Amino acid sequence: MNLSSSCMSSLRRWLAGHWHTNHPTDMDMFYKFVDQYVVDHGCSVDEQGLRHLIATLVKSDYPVEPTALISEKIGLMYKIMDFIRVTGR
Repeated sequence: MNLSSSCMSSLRRWLAGHWHTNHPTDMDMFYKFVDQYVVDHGCSVDEQGLRHLIATLVKSDYPVEPTALISEKIGLMYKIMDFIRVTGR
């Protein structure tokens, strides 16, 4: 998956923290990543590509790929993008 450099930076910032905890600070980083993604790439996602990219970036932190957690975050990303698309924001 090819992300813009600004989007990749946002993704790395989000994943560098405790992204899996749902801590408010980490969720803020997630929202900033989604915002940057929409600005740079619109409201459609290569889900398999993003899933693979996230799994690759967090691989060293987990002995087993956190598939369910990645799916949960991508699902939330879809909901946010649906909201943006429908409201025109």
